[in-house]
Amino acid sequence: MMLSTSRWSNAKTAVVALLASVPAICASKSSKPSSSPSPASDLISLYKTRIPIIAEGYPVNGSEQLNIWINSFNSNGTYSGVDYTTGCTARTANWPAEVHWVDTVSLAAAYIDAYPHNASLTDKAPNDFIGNATVKNVTDSAMNYWFANDFTDLDCLDDGGTVGGNCTCGTPGFWNENW
Repeated sequence: MMLSTSRWSNAKTAVVALLASVPAICASKSSKPSSSPSPASDLISLYKTRIPIIAEGYPVNGSEQLNIWINSFNSNGTYSGVDYTTGCTARTANWPAEVHWVDTVSLAAAYIDAYPHNASLTDKAPNDFIGNATVKNVTDSAMNYWFANDFTDLDCLDDGGTVGGNCTCGTPGFWNENW
């Protein structure tokens, strides 16, 4: 199944807009429970419970590590030191290009203050990353780079490189052979 470029772009834009609006929705809503939950309150509950859990999956050792990712970010939307080899020549297990998302999610979590300010962060909590324009620009650029270069044929998800499939070895985009 092939995703059209415009559908993919529209979906990406919708997801980014939704994620960007959630903190504002959360800030504008009362913390008192409503007698009849609305879709907006469901979204707020989901945001408040899931985002910290997601952030915990990407531990950070403080501002120093976050600064390394900021400083290793290139103007083309990539991080230095990340192997972006794709397709049939890419490693199948523990695909190195996934590190792009580890760095990006970690920076996004710091930007929205999803990390706990406790002893798991060395020296000081990354308060200077919260709402920081540079962190936002890096995160946005990293996501834009990935989505602009991602695969568009769903066969690449599980059948990349398979003979007779729609995602042959020469298919462009971020994918690797699935074991």
